[in-house]
Amino acid sequence: MGKKMGKLISGVMLALFLISILTIKSNIETAKADYIWSETIYIRADGSVYPPNAPISTTNNFTYELTNNIVEAASSTSIVAIVIEKDNIVLDGNGYTLQGKGVYSSYGIILAGRTNITIKNVTIKQFTSGILLFNSSNNKIYQNTFIDDGLVVFNSYQNHIEDNTVNGKPLVYLEGVANCTIDDAGQIILVRCENMKVEGLSLSNTTLGIELWETSNSTIRNNTIANSLVGIFLYKSLKSTIHENNLTSNEIGISLYYSSNITIAENYITDNHCGAILCCSSHNTLRSNNIANNRYNFGVSGENLPDFFNDIDTSNTVDGKPICYWINVQNVTVPSEAGYVAIVNSTNITVKNLSLTGNVQGMIFAYTTGAVITQNIMTDNDYGIWLYRSSNISIHKNNLTNNWIGIDLSYSLKNSLCRNILTNNDYSISLYISSNNCIYGNKITNSDRGICLRGSFDNVIYENDISNDLLGIHIYDSLNNKFYHNNFIENVQQVSILGASYANFWDDGYPSGGNYWSDYAGVDEKSGPDQDQPGSDGIGDTPYIIDEANIDRYPLISPWTPAPSYKFLIGDVVWATSDLYVREGPGLGYAILDAMVKGNRGVVLEGPMEADGYNWWKINYSVGIVGWSAENRLEKMPSPPQPPYGFAYWAEAAVSWAMQRLGRGDWSGLCMQFVANAYMQEEHKPAGYNAIDGAREFYRFNQEPNGWLQAPKGALIFFDMEGTNEYGHVGIYLGNGSIIHAYGAVTVNTIEETIAKPDVGRYLGWSYPPETWRPTKFMFNATYDGVNYPVTIFTNSTIMNFAFHQPLKQISFLVYGETGATGYCNITIPKALLQGEPWTVKLNGTSCSFTLTENQTHSFIYIAYTFNSAYEITIEGTWVIPEFHDFTIIQPLMLITFTLIILSKRKTKKPPNLPINPAKQNNLNHALKLTNRKLWSKET
Repeated sequence: MGKKMGKLISGVMLALFLISILTIKSNIETAKADYIWSETIYIRADGSVYPPNAPISTTNNFTYELTNNIVEAASSTSIVAIVIEKDNIVLDGNGYTLQGKGVYSSYGIILAGRTNITIKNVTIKQFTSGILLFNSSNNKIYQNTFIDDGLVVFNSYQNHIEDNTVNGKPLVYLEGVANCTIDDAGQIILVRCENMKVEGLSLSNTTLGIELWETSNSTIRNNTIANSLVGIFLYKSLKSTIHENNLTSNEIGISLYYSSNITIAENYITDNHCGAILCCSSHNTLRSNNIANNRYNFGVSGENLPDFFNDIDTSNTVDGKPICYWINVQNVTVPSEAGYVAIVNSTNITVKNLSLTGNVQGMIFAYTTGAVITQNIMTDNDYGIWLYRSSNISIHKNNLTNNWIGIDLSYSLKNSLCRNILTNNDYSISLYISSNNCIYGNKITNSDRGICLRGSFDNVIYENDISNDLLGIHIYDSLNNKFYHNNFIENVQQVSILGASYANFWDDGYPSGGNYWSDYAGVDEKSGPDQDQPGSDGIGDTPYIIDEANIDRYPLISPWTPAPSYKFLIGDVVWATSDLYVREGPGLGYAILDAMVKGNRGVVLEGPMEADGYNWWKINYSVGIVGWSAENRLEKMPSPPQPPYGFAYWAEAAVSWAMQRLGRGDWSGLCMQFVANAYMQEEHKPAGYNAIDGAREFYRFNQEPNGWLQAPKGALIFFDMEGTNEYGHVGIYLGNGSIIHAYGAVTVNTIEETIAKPDVGRYLGWSYPPETWRPTKFMFNATYDGVNYPVTIFTNSTIMNFAFHQPLKQISFLVYGETGATGYCNITIPKALLQGEPWTVKLNGTSCSFTLTENQTHSFIYIAYTFNSAYEITIEGTWVIPEFHDFTIIQPLMLITFTLIILSKRKTKKPPNLPINPAKQNNLNHALKLTNRKLWSKET
């Protein structure tokens, strides 16, 4: 008994011992250390796993399994945990966790260009994007758990994504679905859906809260989205509404890329890194959005002019100030209370005394000419001032501080940047593919890069103080720029040249000299062009060498200080900047000889003489008057403007229009309106000026007597009536000394005959028409059998030689535009005239693509093209108005037919679709910017 009991106890003890050993072993296995990753793990195309010790195993190169948690090292600099490069595999997480460290721009798993991959049973947490599908289709993503991140789908289709959660709520992914309401989700992705509703949700801590990809006619309303990468993201989506949402503490509140006809209204967008961005998105409407306390409140970006066509009124505010978003505006000043300024396709705009802070751009000028930007304060913006494809803009006496880029010029030319103060910007002044700009007299300090030129040429940069920057001048693939009389003081690196070392010019020749360089070690003991003559001259005896192609031959020994100088020199050509008097002598007490109209020019003969608080100059004016004028209304003559693009064709169209109205008295006393209507191709539209004001505002060429002999056909010929500056007259030049004008009735006279008329005085010069008169709407009558059928063409091109060819069932016309420019025509054709089933559209005899929309009475044909020459456009139908017809029969039949249609469809009839421009082709760079970095890249 005792032995048996002893054996039993011994057996029990042994069992307990073994159990304890197994338990300890199990605990050890359960508590094994996570795999700490600091470099990206790859499943290679050949089936191998890199690095070899990564906790991913496979026995057949088909199914891959996680064997441990994968946690990012605190010291890791990689941004991607796992990249799958092999198709047709399964990645099974086995319930393990893939974890990032919650930093911006990091990815858990990336599928790029992949197909037939399954990812399941993985917990993915704390990445910017848990899984990224990029150009990947026919994959399966299911039974995964996303924590504090989510899924991003970019240009990827026919994927099966189901039974996943984001922060404990369903990840809703729908593709090709219509007429659905979503009321419970942790993240929503809608791909190619229609008529969807997303309402009343609370989303947070995910990647893209709501993503609409190529989705239309949908509503996003009354949602709260917080602490995500992007609250609401639309890509190539149409005709949807974003209304009454609350977006807070996201990286970006609302972002539209290549999306149009979106209504964004009554949203609260606060405390995000960026409030709202519209990128390459057009014809959107913004109303009553409150955008406040974001690092960057609002911004727009685009590639082509239509990208900037959005309807954004002052009911939208940034930090309580109205957004000023103007399109096709002329000769106005931006209100001083504006909080954001966008000026699109406009002329002669003034922006003065504004304080703009905390936006993607403080102000943007796109496709705009002739503006003045002065005495503004721009702080803490991404871009302080951004000029995009804009010209002849003066940016002077502004203060720009703590912006990423202080002043940026992209694809812009003939602008002047002068006497601005730029401090603590990443890039104080940046030029990208910009030319013929003048940058002078600016003070640039404490910037990463003082002035940066990329792909830019023929710019002049002089008399700037560039000090205490990391890089004074940064040049990349730029050439033929001229730098002189600049002071480069204590920059860490004075000049950096990257890319091709093209030649730029670093001095103004001898004896004017080059630049002052604080690190120049040369001496000044010699003089002369070759610095080989005795005596010092303020110029170093040896050159300052940047590289072998960039050399300052005449470095200055002391900092450049502009010498005091008079405003003009004898022989300078000057012009009146406003109406002024010409006096017999230099002072207010001398008799008035005449009154000059703003824009009149002359040559300086003598001066200055100081009297009565003014400097006076003796001027020989082009109209034949010699006398003294005060210099406060005189400036040096600006460079003459270039002809408007396609001017010869535009002028031909204007002359043709005017000649068709000979003898009509509709414009009696409205001579300026007549010439404007001829260029606009439309009657009774206001010109925007009277004749004498036009003479003041337009640059006038060849003001000397008989100067009209130099005028091109179609030029505006100006006169001042009775030799005063109170009234004026204008006509269109026909060549050979004649004009067509509205003098009572529309008539043709020689210029001598016009001057001889009793109430016309002097010839004042000739001008080009302003761009504001360029027609965008042409109306033609296709006449058949005595009946006019109006054909309307909306276009950015010049239209001529419209013709209707009834036997050919065809209309045709010529379009003209600037070589390399993108043109379009939207043609409205009455169905009573011509119908197509199908239509045939040709450019110069070659069939081309077009967009067709229709309603019951008209067809709308939209064509786009890039000019390399003039085009003949022909539009051929399959039915044309018959040669013989009986309206007494046709009209009642049409009326009956239309009535039946209306009655049968009254309950279901939808408004006809209006024609719109086709969506632009996608540019993946923008989307990559969205997922890979904040806003736009801050890399050169």
